[in-house]
Amino acid sequence: MGIKSIEDLKINNKTIILRTDYNVPLDNNDISDDNRIQATLDTINYILERNCKLIIISHLGRPKNKTDKTFSLEKIAKHLGDLIPNTEVAFSPDINIENIRDYISNMNPGNIILLENLRFYEEEKNNDPKFAKALSSLADIYVNDAFATSHRSHASMVGIPRYIPGCIGFLVKKEIKALSQGFCDPKIPVTLILGGSKVDTKAGIIRNYLDNSDNILLGGALANTFLAAKGYCIGKSKYEANKIGLAKQIINEAINYGCNLMTPRDVVVCSNISHTAEKFNILTEDIKDDMVIADIGIQTIEEYNEYIRSSGTIIWNGPVGVYEYESFSCGSKSIAESIISSNKTSIIGGGDTVDFIDKHGYKNFSHISTGGGAMIEFLEHQTLPALEVLK
Repeated sequence: MGIKSIEDLKINNKTIILRTDYNVPLDNNDISDDNRIQATLDTINYILERNCKLIIISHLGRPKNKTDKTFSLEKIAKHLGDLIPNTEVAFSPDINIENIRDYISNMNPGNIILLENLRFYEEEKNNDPKFAKALSSLADIYVNDAFATSHRSHASMVGIPRYIPGCIGFLVKKEIKALSQGFCDPKIPVTLILGGSKVDTKAGIIRNYLDNSDNILLGGALANTFLAAKGYCIGKSKYEANKIGLAKQIINEAINYGCNLMTPRDVVVCSNISHTAEKFNILTEDIKDDMVIADIGIQTIEEYNEYIRSSGTIIWNGPVGVYEYESFSCGSKSIAESIISSNKTSIIGGGDTVDFIDKHGYKNFSHISTGGGAMIEFLEHQTLPALEVLK
């Protein structure tokens, strides 16, 4: 792609600004899953081993203003210090450039300062050039190791590398390699499994894979819109009425490409989504107006699993049912177990998908992407805004 990795630059004795994605889940203000932090340790240790001063910038959640300390990165700084023994991890409670510059000038190489949540500042989301230039003035080299945010044209993603040399870290390098192989050089047949809810976010990747995959298997509310486009009653199920026309176009395009675009043959329904809801497995043509689709059905599970078992590459983004409820997680569980037992090349991604496999302890996939929207956009375009600026 013409993008330099951290190994391609001479970083010894430099001051490095590292963009990470520490948007980790919280439980009562405690970090409940530190996978995103752990995933950056290879890059961090590589930098520290080369006698560098390290500035880490990141974000957490979607804070409305600076006073919402629920989203402060102070807890991240403490946790990072626990993960990297014998390394001082300082925390800057705000992004005051002059104060940070003074601190860095007295900072010992091999240590870290983590700046406060970038999203406390409007300038970040607005890609303010002054904000980006000010941050860039703190360092000699910029490293992007925040793949999950690389589809965002924010100041820390596309602004800073306009002012200082930039490269990617090991996490982003790993993502690019795995996802590129999943599209450009996959083991065939290729099966794409898509859940979630919005047609817009998945339409691009579906169209991109119509000529590059053998099977596209749909589930979740995404499938409901396609079922409605085929003329099925979907009752009170969640779907996008204004996207039925787009779904019809994609269905016709799949026929023209000879791609097997599958919607559920049977579904699990209930009268309302709850932990105690009575559920029924019925054919899609038997759905009534008062029913809610909550999962794919038994026949569909078996059919989808057959495609998985006969595939060379499986790409999965989005649970196929309302997985938050145990009663409606059977479809997603079966798909996960079938992918693992197939021992084929597998690429898994999306916040809900990763949350689901973590919750149930599923492992042994070829690649678990740290990105949801970024994974989808990369598979659609084979690049991202924050990668383009590094070329």
